[in-house]
Amino acid sequence: MKRTTLIIQVSRTSGALLRVVSLFHRLALELDSLSFRPVRKANGYSLRIALLLDSSSLPRIEAHLLKIVEVQSVAVREGRNGKTVKPEVVQQTMR
Repeated sequence: MKRTTLIIQVSRTSGALLRVVSLFHRLALELDSLSFRPVRKANGYSLRIALLLDSSSLPRIEAHLLKIVEVQSVAVREGRNGKTVKPEVVQQTMR
């Protein structure tokens, strides 16, 4: 298990943070930290979630996150040094 940080861009709608956090609750994943800040250019929020995670379960979590309508993108960083494992950002098309 590695410390993994997910940087999630969500639209500024009511309940967006609740939907993301409840996803981790349903999957029984314990969060080490959660922070968010407004992003003015994107008119949304940037969520930074740190947790211990197997790399094999990462694609499943990304897929679940992208099913949430408010989620616009997900970036993944592994390890304490913050090196980006996947330089590309997974984008969800707006519905």
